[in-house]
Amino acid sequence: MSMPTILPTGQLHPDLFAVVEDTLHLSLMSVGSGNAFHSWHVETENGITSIYARDVLVSPLYSSGDTELEIPLKGVQEVWLGGRSGQLVWQNGVQSPHWLWS
Repeated sequence: MSMPTILPTGQLHPDLFAVVEDTLHLSLMSVGSGNAFHSWHVETENGITSIYARDVLVSPLYSSGDTELEIPLKGVQEVWLGGRSGQLVWQNGVQSPHWLWS
């Protein structure tokens, strides 16, 4: 069974983005009040880190889409939300210009 991905449709908004001592500190929050995310999963393969989560409706079990992640960057060239078919967050030491900060 494959992990459902976070779609790159503006469902998440970055609240914090910093690189400290080869670690990416990323804080994400849900844009929509009806969306929640859970079961966050980070995997790195061949220098590409992918961040996945399950997207569900807000409920008593899942009341928030917010999360804080620390991603080790040693040997990493790219970080993506939802894998390579998702949204590029960071590449070779630079925040992606396509990452929305509105």
